[in-house]
Amino acid sequence: MKKGPQFALYTASTGQRDDFRIFCGDLGNDVTDEILTRAFSKYSSFLKAKVVRDKRTNKTKGFGFVSFKDPQDFIKAMKEMNGTGPFDVRIYVAFLPSVGQIRQNSSRRRVGLVAR
Repeated sequence: MKKGPQFALYTASTGQRDDFRIFCGDLGNDVTDEILTRAFSKYSSFLKAKVVRDKRTNKTKGFGFVSFKDPQDFIKAMKEMNGTGPFDVRIYVAFLPSVGQIRQNSSRRRVGLVAR
């Protein structure tokens, strides 16, 4: 099976954000903000695509984020972009608890991500 960029959803709004973000992992150095923007801008509530890069070398750190204003576009993009796009993509979904939930649970147990 060909290994390509993997997309995982990490979510919904916390009290500090009002957007819905898809975490894009395993990105090659050739993937740019513009490539992610072209892939996801067909959704009307698309806000931004950002590939995270090393400040010294400007090489990708292998991940980025795509943001949406509308949760329906967010869900639709996850479903429709699975296995499509300008590169071989797999979308894995995992929901992050809110910051408040993490703080509340941190004293009782370690909170982790669940990915499929």
